Amino acid sequence: MIVATNQLETVDAMTSYAKRWEIETLFACLKGRGFNLEDTHLTHLDRVSKLVAVNALAFCWAYHVGIYKDKNKPLKRKLKANARPQASLFALGLDVLIEGLRLVFFNNDKTVLRQLVSFLTPKPMKIRWG
Repeated sequence: MIVATNQLETVDAMTSYAKRWEIETLFACLKGRGFNLEDTHLTHLDRVSKLVAVNALAFCWAYHVGIYKDKNKPLKRKLKANARPQASLFALGLDVLIEGLRLVFFNNDKTVLRQLVSFLTPKPMKIRWG
């Protein structure tokens, strides 16, 4: 990868690009990989900013759950042509959250809800379902 910059002495170009890429990934997920933010057709700035904030938190929640799932119960993920896994950590986490929330809403399982909410803390509980 080649990254061009005119501030070579004051900025680590690769670190800056890595941060930018994380933001691009967030917006890609918000736009089309589960959240479909553009489908809301909101135009009021205050409503859009609140929705983006809530979606960013949900993204972080799903990503954190995906990291946990991959670390503790790794799945064999197929690789695409570019050698990246077919399912991202975000997608893995979102699937777990959806499955867990179904258990919460349809089976009224409060234990699963506590486990899901624990992923918003530094020390999440072990998943005992799924």
